[in-house]
Amino acid sequence: MSFFDFLFPEDVDGGRDLFEATKVPRAEPFRFRFRRLDGTEVWTSIEAAPVKAESGRICALKVAISAANSNR
Repeated sequence: MSFFDFLFPEDVDGGRDLFEATKVPRAEPFRFRFRRLDGTEVWTSIEAAPVKAESGRICALKVAISAANSNR
């Protein structure tokens, strides 16, 4: 499954914007809403960092996701 399978339809464009390679790494974690398999939401704290090949090209993202307080 893709990261985008867990987003609410109205959040997909925002999710794409957050994970553009040019916007990673972020100095601070960011909060994002995911959709559980039962359709309910869970707010998360996400930290992302690029993984670079020897050439310097970004070949992957290393992402840590943890549940955050349910309040925005």
